[in-house]
Amino acid sequence: DAGSVRLRVFLFVWAMVAACFAANDPRPIVGPGASKDDVLNSYGWPTGQSQLGNREILNYPQGTVTLIDGKVEKVSFNMNMKWPPPRPRPGTAPVATGLSRIEITSFVNPKWIPQLADASEVARGIKRKEGVVYSCLVPNRKGLDKALEAGMKEVAVFLSASETHNKKNVNKTVAETLTAFEEVIGPANAAGVRVRAYVWTVYCCPYEGSVDPTKVVALVDELRRRGVYQISLGDTIGVATPLQVKSVLEEVFAVAPIEEIAVHFHDTRGTALANVLVAVGMGVMTVDSAVGGLGGCPYAPGASGNLATEDVVYMLHGMGIATGIDLDALVACSSKLAAVVGHEMPSKYTKAALGARAKAGSRS
Repeated sequence: DAGSVRLRVFLFVWAMVAACFAANDPRPIVGPGASKDDVLNSYGWPTGQSQLGNREILNYPQGTVTLIDGKVEKVSFNMNMKWPPPRPRPGTAPVATGLSRIEITSFVNPKWIPQLADASEVARGIKRKEGVVYSCLVPNRKGLDKALEAGMKEVAVFLSASETHNKKNVNKTVAETLTAFEEVIGPANAAGVRVRAYVWTVYCCPYEGSVDPTKVVALVDELRRRGVYQISLGDTIGVATPLQVKSVLEEVFAVAPIEEIAVHFHDTRGTALANVLVAVGMGVMTVDSAVGGLGGCPYAPGASGNLATEDVVYMLHGMGIATGIDLDALVACSSKLAAVVGHEMPSKYTKAALGARAKAGSRS
């Protein structure tokens, strides 16, 4: 069973260590021909390991990294797209990849995001597979009621660490949003439905700029107190860098167990995979992503889609880290979605895999 494969020791390539930290360190990068140990020693780290907090990035803890794939049955937030686009009936394509947790839709007001007007249809139409957790976003009690009617067994609430983005996203202050959660988290748990939470704009707000990490820590502490089982920390506009991720996670771990924290990165500036690498190295075992790199936020100007599931899986598998996911099946699923949304998927791995297949086919 691929899901039961244990983590193996990963020998970290020296150049990647240098790339992750050089931008934030005035010391010159060791020149060509240097060994991994030369680079580690230049940063004052003991030979054979690079320290991230109290965990070693070279010696990952045993376990299986869980990827929570979102928006696999929905199209991206492309506000210029002809709507509705042609799309297949909700089926089993994502499940066939081996994904064990899938976020399928959002029960938000279709007045503001018309792409999600068919949330109930999608939730009811999914061919559910035993052992797979299906979840959805709910902003308030009305959304929760619709989710329960559609048979959802897990929901997720969401808010921003910055006031301005939260106001634009849900038309409430952060305090008002937390008050609204009282009508969601408790009733959901009472109905036997687990509740997850997203904290968005953890690192930076498109309107306010840098976000104080103490705000993030306070929200994590408050959400745990209110009864959510896991909190996903979102880099909504894709600005975070590895050392920022390390710093924020260290502060968050002071108030929450590692197993209750997930990470969520957008790849706007190309740092998402490096950020996942740091988070997993620190012990985080749940990563949010989206097939093909779909997603985004209509209230985060300039933000790209979510980190592509294929790209994360390729990296983790190459490091000997289990996910239980079939990468070839994931590429096939992503290819089908490209036809639905009418544009090429952002996923770098899918582009490379399809290109290699086309090249091989032209030779045969």
